[in-house]
Amino acid sequence: MTLRHLVRMTVFVAPLATAAAQARPPRIAAGWELDTTAGPGAWNPQRGMIIETWQLWRDYLTSRIRGEPRPESWLADERAHWPEYDLTSFLAYQDLGRTAVTVLTIQPPAPDVRDTVVIRTLFAHVSTDSAGKSPVVRPLALTRLYAVRTRAGWRLSNALPHVTARWTRVTEGPITFIYSPSTRPDPARRRAAARFVDSLANVFRVPPPKHIDYVVTSAGEEAYRVLGFDYAVIGAVTAGKTFIGDHLIVAGDARQGEAYFHELAHIVLAPLAPPNSTPALLTEGLATWAGGSLGYSYRAVLEQYAAFLHEHPRITLDTLIDGTGSGDSGYRPGGALLCQLVFDVGGLTSLHTLLVQARSGDVRHAVESASGLTWAQFAARWQARARNGPPR
Repeated sequence: MTLRHLVRMTVFVAPLATAAAQARPPRIAAGWELDTTAGPGAWNPQRGMIIETWQLWRDYLTSRIRGEPRPESWLADERAHWPEYDLTSFLAYQDLGRTAVTVLTIQPPAPDVRDTVVIRTLFAHVSTDSAGKSPVVRPLALTRLYAVRTRAGWRLSNALPHVTARWTRVTEGPITFIYSPSTRPDPARRRAAARFVDSLANVFRVPPPKHIDYVVTSAGEEAYRVLGFDYAVIGAVTAGKTFIGDHLIVAGDARQGEAYFHELAHIVLAPLAPPNSTPALLTEGLATWAGGSLGYSYRAVLEQYAAFLHEHPRITLDTLIDGTGSGDSGYRPGGALLCQLVFDVGGLTSLHTLLVQARSGDVRHAVESASGLTWAQFAARWQARARNGPPR
């Protein structure tokens, strides 16, 4: 994020703060540099495509605010390749109905291009400061997507295929690795990733994925730029994103490169633990048990978690399930240990029972059914193992 971008964001966010002080901010507005009027105005040979793509994007966002997906606005080949086709929606569309949306610019990527435009949009939350009662603007994301002219008219398109069009691609087993120019391909890690996918599917008796797209970048900021974020509130410098339904990983951790086992595990084990119906404690726990977390092996994660619990003795399995702790109380390692303990009782049969019954939302009942133990017995077993760490 450059100083120029920050200055531009400040310029465009300022009117939103003024609007918040006067009335509810407009949901979708054109930035000061964007003329969307259809009447006579400044001479611009690109005006026609700007107006057409503004209307396309505005109408699409309006539909999303109303809860209508409007997939026909998107390129058909991207929808066919990615069921979750709008790759910026997971972050930019948070509480979209209460978000101030400003379309900053619509411009072709180069002066002579007539079939493609780049649309930059600022998503910001506008609220009132509880102490001073003054408007507060919190930018959430500055997105960059494309619109492409087709025989059927203009259609929206993700940044990813445009940004990575000339990047190196190497296929290993079911995985196609797409390399940023800022990275150095590692054949050993590629082979390890392919072996991991195959062996994990075999161990858990799920069909192996036919194809995974794996974008390798050098940092979280680059990973998010690939997805179409020129600015975003991200959690860490190594942040990335996995779209499980799309079989797409955009990795931003150079320490792991091609071998981000945790994210690969999410995709491989999705048939066993569908992310839309399985509690996050179990989906994240399962992926951590199988592939570690944040670059650490599962054993190392348990060692770190044991030390953490000694410093935070009030954290229990109930704390994780109920979400009553402050911050992250360790739902990844805690969930991983839960899955392991259930597996230790009855293997895949017990684990399958846990994951199926937990879809009702009652994790405690699912644990009791899968383990044959009362909740108090299982929670005590979890507490002892979690605090002692892995066997020496």
